[in-house]
Amino acid sequence: MHLTKNLDVAYELFEVRTGEHGLKQIHHTKRAPIGTPNAVREEAVAILDKAFGDDGARKRTNIKQLREKVLAAWDENGSSRRDVQALVKDMTGI
Repeated sequence: MHLTKNLDVAYELFEVRTGEHGLKQIHHTKRAPIGTPNAVREEAVAILDKAFGDDGARKRTNIKQLREKVLAAWDENGSSRRDVQALVKDMTGI
């Protein structure tokens, strides 16, 4: 959900849900997946159409921007690197 709704870098696959929640109603959509092979096929075609169109181009741009942020955070003076170094220092006293 975070990747699809917040970061806009992925697609939610609704019809292939399994496990504990399976074909129960999904909170944010207010509907339950159908779960048939035909429904899965239709969803796959619809998502591929989006992925190869403008929507997919936007998501690829978003993922490139996200990648740059992650890489910057792990640079020598990046926030993630500093945080991990501080954690190691706290844990080891070094």
